[in-house]
Amino acid sequence: MSQAKTGDTVTIGFQVSLMDGRIVAATHEGKEETVVLGSGKLFPALEQQIVGMDVGEKKTAQVSSADAFGPHNPDMQFEIERANLPPNQAPEVGMQLQSQSPDGQQMMLTIIEVGPDKVRVDANHPLAGQDLLFEVELNGIIAAL
Repeated sequence: MSQAKTGDTVTIGFQVSLMDGRIVAATHEGKEETVVLGSGKLFPALEQQIVGMDVGEKKTAQVSSADAFGPHNPDMQFEIERANLPPNQAPEVGMQLQSQSPDGQQMMLTIIEVGPDKVRVDANHPLAGQDLLFEVELNGIIAAL
């Protein structure tokens, strides 16, 4: 039986949890992910765990925050005038807004504080600063040509 290697197209089922056990993402039966190992779609630290696996094999892999979404950066928190928010919905803590960075990239902002004239938002990925636990099952391999 062949083992997964960089360049192969693999089909995986997975569950992602925080270190406290809260599940933050998972595939569902019949909805596995298909990725090319080495394409950059998965965290390199996770790909390293998949390389060498056999079809049907399951593995649990911890990926540090540094190797996932990076550390939480307090410099990515800033204030926005409430007048610049969509007028059709009152801002609430936890609400997500889509915005555009100065270089034109789409970015998600999470409201972390609501004031009378301004809201404070966080542009960090919601999982920044979190170590992640992946439970992965390799369901298929199509070998690279």
